[in-house]
Amino acid sequence: ISGMFDHRTRKGLMDEWRALAVDLNIPHRGELSMVEYLSRANQRLAWQSQSLPTDNLCVENAIVLERFQRFPLMIDPSGQATKFVAEKYKALKIQQTSFLDTAFMKTLASAIRFGTPLLVHDVENLDPVLNPVLNRELQKTGGRTLIRLGNEDIDYSPKFVIILVTRNPAAAFPPDLCSRVTMVNFTVTPASLESQALAQILLAEHPDVEQRRTDVLRLQGEQNVKVRELEESLLDELSKVEGNILDDDTVIQALERLKGEAAAVSKDIDKTEEVMRDVRAVTDVYQPLAHACSTTYFAMEQLADVHFLYQFTIHFFLKVLGRVLDGDGKTEETKTAAKSTSTGERLGAVTDAFFAAVAKRVSRGLLWEDKLTFALRLVQIRLSQGGAAQVPTDQEFDALLSNSTAAKLANPAQTMVNSPLLACGVALTEPQLRAIATVALMPSCTGLAHNAAEGDAAAAWASFLASPSAENEVPLYWIGTAEGGPGGVRAAFLGLLVVKALRPDRLVAAMEAYVTTVLGPQFPWRGQQELSAVVEEDSEAAVPLLLCSAPGHDASGQVDALAAVVNRKVASVAMGSSEGYDLADSMISTNAKSGGWVLLRNIHLCPDWLNTLEKRIHGLTAHPQFRLFLSADIHPKLPTALLRTSDMIITDTPTGVKASMQHFLATIPTARMEKAPGQRRRLYLLLAWLHAVVMERLRYAPIGWSKRYEFAETDAACTLSVLDHWLESVAGNRQQVDPEQIPWAALRVMLSQSTYGARIDNAFDQKVLDSFVETIYVPESFDIGFKPAPSAPEFPEATSMEGLVQWVAELPDSNPPTWLGLPATAEARLLTDQGRRVAEKLGLLQEGGLDDTQPSPMDAGAAGADAASAEAKQGKLAALAIKVDGWLASLPVDAGAAAAASAEAAGASGALGRCIGRERAKGCGLLERVRRDLTDVAGFCRGAVKPTNDLRGLVGDISRGRTPVAWKRAYVTPSGFGVDAWLPDFVRRMGQILALSTSSEEWWLGGLFSPESWITASRQHTAQETQVPLDELVLTVSRTGAGLAVKGSGVHFKVKGLQIEGAAWKPAGLALADAIKAPLPTVLLSWERRTEDAGMAPNLEIMVPLYLNESRADLLCKVDLTREEGTKAPAFYQRGIGLVAWDAVA
Repeated sequence: ISGMFDHRTRKGLMDEWRALAVDLNIPHRGELSMVEYLSRANQRLAWQSQSLPTDNLCVENAIVLERFQRFPLMIDPSGQATKFVAEKYKALKIQQTSFLDTAFMKTLASAIRFGTPLLVHDVENLDPVLNPVLNRELQKTGGRTLIRLGNEDIDYSPKFVIILVTRNPAAAFPPDLCSRVTMVNFTVTPASLESQALAQILLAEHPDVEQRRTDVLRLQGEQNVKVRELEESLLDELSKVEGNILDDDTVIQALERLKGEAAAVSKDIDKTEEVMRDVRAVTDVYQPLAHACSTTYFAMEQLADVHFLYQFTIHFFLKVLGRVLDGDGKTEETKTAAKSTSTGERLGAVTDAFFAAVAKRVSRGLLWEDKLTFALRLVQIRLSQGGAAQVPTDQEFDALLSNSTAAKLANPAQTMVNSPLLACGVALTEPQLRAIATVALMPSCTGLAHNAAEGDAAAAWASFLASPSAENEVPLYWIGTAEGGPGGVRAAFLGLLVVKALRPDRLVAAMEAYVTTVLGPQFPWRGQQELSAVVEEDSEAAVPLLLCSAPGHDASGQVDALAAVVNRKVASVAMGSSEGYDLADSMISTNAKSGGWVLLRNIHLCPDWLNTLEKRIHGLTAHPQFRLFLSADIHPKLPTALLRTSDMIITDTPTGVKASMQHFLATIPTARMEKAPGQRRRLYLLLAWLHAVVMERLRYAPIGWSKRYEFAETDAACTLSVLDHWLESVAGNRQQVDPEQIPWAALRVMLSQSTYGARIDNAFDQKVLDSFVETIYVPESFDIGFKPAPSAPEFPEATSMEGLVQWVAELPDSNPPTWLGLPATAEARLLTDQGRRVAEKLGLLQEGGLDDTQPSPMDAGAAGADAASAEAKQGKLAALAIKVDGWLASLPVDAGAAAAASAEAAGASGALGRCIGRERAKGCGLLERVRRDLTDVAGFCRGAVKPTNDLRGLVGDISRGRTPVAWKRAYVTPSGFGVDAWLPDFVRRMGQILALSTSSEEWWLGGLFSPESWITASRQHTAQETQVPLDELVLTVSRTGAGLAVKGSGVHFKVKGLQIEGAAWKPAGLALADAIKAPLPTVLLSWERRTEDAGMAPNLEIMVPLYLNESRADLLCKVDLTREEGTKAPAFYQRGIGLVAWDAVA
């Protein structure tokens, strides 16, 4: 049964079985090894000689393959199991085939008839012809045993064995198939990979030591087998004794012989132990590097949790390691000189080269944010080799990863009262104060809360808070000598925490600086992007190069450009049709023999065919010069098997208005640009600007757009074609045309409703697009000094193509957000969000959480490395238990009694009462669930509760800072909302829920589980109270405060916790503001009868969306507000104006 699980799950099962045996008082040996019990030493030695890795998982799998009742299906991403099976059945002339083999049926029938073992590759999907074989649907006729294969009955040999294998670790098999086969999971284990890496390192650095190590390990295996044989012989001889053992001379002589053989074996063992000690003295030097290799590979595997594109194989990793050990292109003289240095220097050089090579090879297949995430993970692994002095503590690293604003301190200002930070003259916001106070409570950062010993610390803090490059001006005077002083790696990390607390907009830059501090300024964490270098240095004929880009940005042009430079012909085909499949197969077959290049474009359009392509590539024998290029959009249907097989290159979309306009204009042929009339070029420039603004605002989602729409270059290309048609119909054969004659209205409708507008599904995003189109596509755009936006540069007077291209080239490389209609602070919001996402993703790359199956507090003691691992886990468990205790203490007490006491006040009837009842019922049910789960987690941490699969998953989520799925499913929260932020928010929600009644003074709309239901209920309540039909009621929101009269029906609801984004709400109305968002005081929400005159000047009305939270994924309703005179409505929409019901600050 356990064959389908990985090593961690198997160990967890063993732990549970032992715990059950203890609970049920079943006598057992706690130290019993299942491997020793189910296999003999000579069997394991034979398996090792048949290329089976020596780690425990592989030996367990070999036992399963030896004892299976149902035919096995192996999951073998590394290929080690396939090699082992081929060697194991070599003497029986094993045959290998796959479902793609044209002779598959013939091979299968022959194997069944003659009893030949059969290995079937690439079994992601089962061919139905195997159903009777797997079910063993045998029939006996006249002494013959037959099985029906297709339309034919053939003889069935009892010696027949079929073994299915897949290389895809993500393959999902239906339960029907799993019930008919024995699943055997050969995924790589950390111990196995560490052993492989150590062997490869020693083979390159000390081949003589590696040979001695291999020989000694083989001898030790043989000696263990000999000892076991002697023990069995002794028992056999003793079992033959009849009568007195001293009277049997034969037995005495046999015992004497066995004693002599045992003494000889003992001497041999002593000798091998001496040799092994000498070998271990060398291997121990390289063991940290081997461990780092193993940790790095599993960090690469965990990248799949960050993005589905990131898939890496063990072959890819070992190839990178091999190239590092071989010198990676260095001359023989350089290699010899490098190896002649001292062992310590050589180890340091190899380690640095290894991390650099991994970063360069892996990062070119990552998106930009994920490159930084992976670089930070490499920093962690690198520091772990140098001892604990430079490594951040768990508490410090959790502070970096946590997305909670801060711990719930009673008085954060009191914590920092003696710090010069509060005397710097810059007022800190509540989140900043809480965050820095939390950092100051850590043992390594206590100096933050005290006066500076020397210098003007207050001025340093003021400069840091105002600096555009704050990461370079972090005051570090408070770092003590125990932490290494203000300079060095420790100071860089502690400074990172300060930046995260006080200047989160500079966190990404601070992270980059930290990577540079640890790994050096030349560390290639940004990857190697030049396609020519990749093709020349790293590509292989059997490995396709997959070029991925954002939707609408085709990366295949890079291949065409490279082919032109190196003078190579490229056979290309656009995929998406069945004709393309046949043509692609033909091109691959032809060029694989001749050594040509093949380019398959847009392969994301044929995801089902890609599995066939991957299997075809896997078995392809190609010319060394053959290269297969694949281009695709980043698409979730790209098969995992192809992603693992390919060498990935991700092309990031160029950012900035200038880069976008240059790229767009470069796609227009010169002849097309120069065609009459002359106004064509101005219209092209207008379209280039509009397209750049539309694309650039995607970076600022959800402020720029509420979501990342799939705008593409094809939208602009389609617009060009229509624009040409209309312009030529107006101009005829004239060289010039009056701008007033251009069909502006038709162009605006096409852009806002068809080419770009057809992709938009949010009414307020449509208003944003309309505002740009109506501002840019007007006759005034031909005037001298025309500006497409108030802060944008003036359009050029030049009308020639060269003049337009020159004007674009002179634009700054990076543009302010104000060019896009956004506030100047939008860039800070963008950078803050990027830093938060990088920290979230870094948390996903951490090593196994507390759900991993290491010994729990109730387990028996371990020895050696297992004991150290268990001790480390015990410390984490204790820390987690304390944390959980704090959460439990913060939960409302006796929620059931509180709910019953307020049931009468809530009212059993009425729309609002029913809404409150549903909110309370849901809240109390979730509260009990949370309390029960946290109690179980605390009990597990203290060894009082036995782990189950659900509990293990719960502990794993909480230890990694993730909100458990069952909790998160209860109500909508912002993306990336970790458990450290979720629980305080939930406690705050429950404080409101338990106190709710129809006469509540204030409502926190964002704190309700179903705010849409409350809005509907408030409308129904108002209609019932005022006797006004529902369809005549409209929602209004007004400010409260002294001197502001309350108008309307008299049914009002005070709503707190709202925030406004993109504007400021002043007494005179809405006004543009630089701040991205600002909290609002308590407002009055009411439903008023619709009238012709709603009490505000119609020309000053503006419709504003009310969103649930800042992600803008959930639109609650729309409200009409008043704006100040002097600012037009389009400016507000371009700013991304909106109200947000949920706020994170308590």
